[in-house]
Amino acid sequence: MINTACWVQRNAPVRLTSTTACHSSGVSSSIGTARASAPALLNSRSRRPNRSRTVANRSITDFGLRRSVGTGSAVPPTPAISAATAASGSGRRPASTTAKSSRASARLAALPMPVPAPVTSAIFADADLMFPPCYDDVRMTIEILQFNAFAPFLENGLRDRFLVHRWFEIDDREAWLNGRGSAVRGIVTGGNLGVPTALIERLPALGIIAISGVGFDKVDLELAGRRSIRVTNTPDVLTDDVADLTLGLIVSQFRSLAACDRYVREGRWPAAPYPLGRKLTGRRFGLVGFGRIGAAIAARLAPIGPVAYHATADKRNQLRYFSDPVQLAQHSDVLIVATSANPSTVGLIGREVLDALGPAGVLVNIARGSIVIEKELIAALVEKRIAGAALDVFADEPTVPEALRALPNVVFTPHIGSATHETRENMARMVMASLDAYFAGTPVPNAVV
Repeated sequence: MINTACWVQRNAPVRLTSTTACHSSGVSSSIGTARASAPALLNSRSRRPNRSRTVANRSITDFGLRRSVGTGSAVPPTPAISAATAASGSGRRPASTTAKSSRASARLAALPMPVPAPVTSAIFADADLMFPPCYDDVRMTIEILQFNAFAPFLENGLRDRFLVHRWFEIDDREAWLNGRGSAVRGIVTGGNLGVPTALIERLPALGIIAISGVGFDKVDLELAGRRSIRVTNTPDVLTDDVADLTLGLIVSQFRSLAACDRYVREGRWPAAPYPLGRKLTGRRFGLVGFGRIGAAIAARLAPIGPVAYHATADKRNQLRYFSDPVQLAQHSDVLIVATSANPSTVGLIGREVLDALGPAGVLVNIARGSIVIEKELIAALVEKRIAGAALDVFADEPTVPEALRALPNVVFTPHIGSATHETRENMARMVMASLDAYFAGTPVPNAVV
């Protein structure tokens, strides 16, 4: 049972300032002063006590031992008067009862009863440990819109915290928006999908858009700013995985790993050896973009061959800098697109850059499909104005044009740059931390807006 003094409504940020104590199996444990958010209060189901009781700003008595809640200090036990004694009008207890009570009180007083540190609102890896089990049965009423399917860790975390509406499973979206749109307070989406501006405009109570990914180019940041909608992403944690995949794509393109795999599986090897590939060591690598991911890619490629880059400004590092992407392409055997998508980079890689890369050059894109003009890339590949491409991202995901899929000199991956169990779990933690902080009314981590 939860005392009404500590009851929280889950449809609004809350601040718990009363001292809370939980009792499990007759043992008192002081939780201390809590400052927490309603969204995280369902997280300790696996630790549900046999019996819960909440007491706010008062003392509790167990087995004759009275302690001040939140202090852990022992107070002389309050005498327990039996019903028979009270009825007789005597304030004295039988000697045997008094002796037993004293011994029990002494034993309990000797038990260590430390007071845990105050619960804070910094909810990250183990959010289910941040709140006392007293709040187990408080139901979540904050409504969020989940824009696409996620890995189980994030799916479960969202479902434990919020009333989740799965946008991608709603058939009649217009009717749904008319009926429930005004109640949606948060959106969780992928960086490759973002949120359409028209949808944001239909959600008057929207307060946060949490992106599971680093890119935020598909969210109207200006509109979000005007409406004071927080936008968050998950930077840094995916850097290594994207850089690793980039190296794998390059090796696969030069050594035809995907085609070699099919060659063996189809039983063609006994008939003839596979055609020769191309040597990778010693190639010149050009990076379009030199942020966290670009720098991580450069570190992996440096032992293989010289690395140069193009960015909005010279980073003043040991690598060669080109202010013009066309000039960078002219000096590269492999051109890697690793820049963020924004109005200045959309369509940056077009015919001029591809022609500068030349008939022996390879284009690799692990950034955003919108940065490369797809029809120009297809034409360059068909006409053999470049040797090949390795692509993890596309202009209209998950749709890939047939003309591109039919080309044998292209290696494809289905936007899996950050798709490892470890990284997706870390990204999920960051998404939930941003949501928890927002609904708690505390500073939101990883905020873009």
